[in-house]
Amino acid sequence: MEEVVDEVKSTPVPRRAPMASHLQGAGTSLDPWDVDPQLVRRAASGEAEAFAAVYQQGFNRVYRFAVRRTSGRQEAEALTERILEQSFGQLDRYTGAVPFSAWLLGIAKRVCRAD
Repeated sequence: MEEVVDEVKSTPVPRRAPMASHLQGAGTSLDPWDVDPQLVRRAASGEAEAFAAVYQQGFNRVYRFAVRRTSGRQEAEALTERILEQSFGQLDRYTGAVPFSAWLLGIAKRVCRAD
């Protein structure tokens, strides 16, 4: 998994993640920019491609969160890395009961409070 994370880190991050195809035109109240819970489950089970997709989409959300709570880019990147390390170590605990972004940002808030 570490090589997948390194590869994802070196890939430019788009301003917004692509819309999840299962939500297009579905009339759902879920955030269309959120991560598909099935994709998260595949990532948690060790599927490298799914992990890379979830990591990249999660990175966008967490980095924006970290930028608002730090004084500079390097601090935001370091905070993002800490949050993602902790979050992705717990992917198997994600149940899909809440949107992935809410679950991820909940962990981000706890990491910030612990600092």
